Amino acid sequence: MKIDGALVQALTRDTEMQERVRGLVQMASTHEIATIAERVEDANTMAVLWQVGVQFIQGYFVHTPEEVVLHAER
Repeated sequence: MKIDGALVQALTRDTEMQERVRGLVQMASTHEIATIAERVEDANTMAVLWQVGVQFIQGYFVHTPEEVVLHAER
């Protein structure tokens, strides 16, 4: 389950949102669904996400986006 970046952005300042995300992560876990949070831009946000149980993260803090170019075989 992907956690929208809009939720992630305010996570370090909003304890109520942290609890809501924790609930989503727990629900996903009971159904054996992996969780990933997008738009992680700093270490504090990453720490909160680990604390609430998110399994994977993506965003500029981890790695900047890359352009992927596929070449067709001739």
